[in-house]
Amino acid sequence: MPIPMTKAIRPIGDALNGAIGELPHGAFNFGLYFNKWMYIENGDQALGDTGRKPWACTGADESKLVDHREKVRDFNQLLDNYDVSIAMYNGSTTYRRNKAVGQQRNGVTQYREEPGDVTLHGAWNRNVTKKFLDDRHNSLKSIAASFASIGYEYLEIEAEMLSPLVIGLGNEHPSEKGFHFDWTLGIPAIPAAGIKGVVRLAWLVDRLNEKPETEARRFWNEITGRWLRDDGKGESILPEEARNIFGCGEITRPEERKQANARGKVIFLDALPATLPRLAAEIMNCHYPDYLNKPANDPGFRGPTEDQNPNPQKFWAVAHLDKHGKPLRFVFRLLIHNEIAADADRKKTLLAAVDNALAQHGMGAKTAIGHGRFHAMNPPGTGKGGSGKDTIDRPATPAPNPEQVRQDKLAAFRNALPKLQELPSRMQAEIAKVRNEQEIELRREMCRALLDLARSDKKRFKEAKRNNKKWAIVILELSGELGIDIS
Repeated sequence: MPIPMTKAIRPIGDALNGAIGELPHGAFNFGLYFNKWMYIENGDQALGDTGRKPWACTGADESKLVDHREKVRDFNQLLDNYDVSIAMYNGSTTYRRNKAVGQQRNGVTQYREEPGDVTLHGAWNRNVTKKFLDDRHNSLKSIAASFASIGYEYLEIEAEMLSPLVIGLGNEHPSEKGFHFDWTLGIPAIPAAGIKGVVRLAWLVDRLNEKPETEARRFWNEITGRWLRDDGKGESILPEEARNIFGCGEITRPEERKQANARGKVIFLDALPATLPRLAAEIMNCHYPDYLNKPANDPGFRGPTEDQNPNPQKFWAVAHLDKHGKPLRFVFRLLIHNEIAADADRKKTLLAAVDNALAQHGMGAKTAIGHGRFHAMNPPGTGKGGSGKDTIDRPATPAPNPEQVRQDKLAAFRNALPKLQELPSRMQAEIAKVRNEQEIELRREMCRALLDLARSDKKRFKEAKRNNKKWAIVILELSGELGIDIS
């Protein structure tokens, strides 16, 4: 006998719930919808069967739809929070999910779960938000330019995304996977504090790399706070130039290490997309749920064995390509005090740090696997992290042979490719390496090498494509972007 559809409830007042409707329509703050208006499974036992995760804000309705070829229940679209929110944000009218599909056999209807398109009941008016975004850019330009009258130079950097951007993953959210939307626009934005932190890190790493080993170790201990306690829980002592540029907090003890709080001479503004972006679903896998999610005294506790079922977890990201396959751009804005802007050497090191922060360190979360990388269209720095002028006259270095450089880069990329069995978990990082390469022909060669590795086990790759595995799809998408034959 069919079980009733899993009940959903939105934890807000009746009046507001009625005003919003089942799913919102028209012009509304998407960030407000994301943070406050998503559904949870209604766990009221009086309703009977309440699904798999009562009172949880699930990514999707995980109810079993088919059992022994009999239809058990229908899914509840209101609980498909991930796919519904992404489709609504991107302006889609449908999204894909498994449905119970019946087929007549010998006069009996037999069911199985198959993926299919589902009509979306909500719709977000993107055009209104596009206008708000344009107005915000114009306002920021006007406000930032006015700072010239009080001694600041305005710098605007437009940068292309090279990989998906994950921001606010640790923010509080009922699904336990957050995302950051601008509070008033309701669109993805990179907070100024986060940008400042990464640029400061890049600046310190640049200075660290300039020092000999002994001095570098002492410098490292100071900036990481290891000078104070053996357990590494001291406070960070920044060099004077870093305090001058970025500011710092106060340290009062011990006396010889006092550091007065200081206001920095560079103001960072939130970075906004140049045009309205799209959202995409990213995924992380817990490969050892019995090891990581159960206490040691649980009868089901096991070590990290390879026979455990991965537990895929979706989370939101900003897609790095628009619907036409072109890289999305973000606009980064800085206000640099004239004390620094007028000093060519100090300004050069700052701008090199900005460039390295975008291209090497990355913005947001998951940067260790290649997320959050940017390529500045109008590079802010002239170097990649050096400081000041050379004090020694050196003979000019002969220009390298471009073809040899290309071949060396390609060889290094091939040699660093993972083993075939590790490729699915490493694919996103390898894709990011390809996208970080600026020379288009070298990018194609690197992509071909990656595609050849993926195809070296034909049976496995064919099965991955058929099952829409993420690692296979992304290399095929990149190959298509670069015009590589994938037939």
